[in-house]
Amino acid sequence: AAVALLVGAGFLVFGSGAAATGFALLGAVAGVLTLLRSWVTNQLLATGRLEALNGANVKSITISLLPLALIPWFPLEACVASILLQPIAFALLALRKCPDLRPSSLQVSRPLLGVVMQAGFLLFMTGVFIQLITQAERWYVVRYLGVEALGHLYLAIMFVTVYQLVPTSLDSVVLPRLVKD
Repeated sequence: AAVALLVGAGFLVFGSGAAATGFALLGAVAGVLTLLRSWVTNQLLATGRLEALNGANVKSITISLLPLALIPWFPLEACVASILLQPIAFALLALRKCPDLRPSSLQVSRPLLGVVMQAGFLLFMTGVFIQLITQAERWYVVRYLGVEALGHLYLAIMFVTVYQLVPTSLDSVVLPRLVKD
């Protein structure tokens, strides 16, 4: 998160286009907020609070759709606001509903950090490379096939995503029992 914010700030200071660099910083902020949302989601799943998780998801998604009403006048800004609002709203709603999940201090346990890095670093890097591959795929499609082909690709991705909802939902239901055992 710190590296992403520094890169975004670097673009803001040293970038050539004001709008592009501003959006780079907003992208970094959105990334940090998404990490916060993932952390809260994992905490709610691990403790079996599916009602709080589902409520925060439905409400935050509804809130994030509100700026889209401004698309006819401010298309890019409305989309960026929508992307930023969802993780902010989710974290605020979930932490309001479950105050025991709120961080009380910033302490780092070296043994725990070592275990987390050992167990999660490879998964993290795998996720980063998957995102890079996805981005390169989109650039390739736009460059060699055009924007219309990118739209067709997104429709195919959406179709696959809909079919992934059931296994993902089942994982959310089964995970709390696995954590307890």
